[in-house]
Amino acid sequence: LKDWANLEAIDLSGCGQVTDAALGHLGALPGLKAVGLADTAVTDSGVCRLLTGFPALEAVGLAGCARVSAAVVPYLARLRKLKLLALPPRADTIDVRVEFQKRRPACRLV
Repeated sequence: LKDWANLEAIDLSGCGQVTDAALGHLGALPGLKAVGLADTAVTDSGVCRLLTGFPALEAVGLAGCARVSAAVVPYLARLRKLKLLALPPRADTIDVRVEFQKRRPACRLV
């Protein structure tokens, strides 16, 4: 990924082999603004590390991430530039949506 250091968006959705270890390689993309991880094998731990490492993310796709729970919501809420979010199934509840919209009203939940 070093050759693509200027990459702003990456969509790994549907890549079932993508794990937390693979997310560590995204550190080579300092300008990353959007990441799609739908239907991958990432977990809370990997997603939390990713979100902490990329505070300027504008779009995050976690739909279909069966191993990701509501534990990532506080990390998502810290992303001040977040404009678009697809929550993982285990976190996609009315309560989470309402609370998230209070914290980040400019973010569109899909």
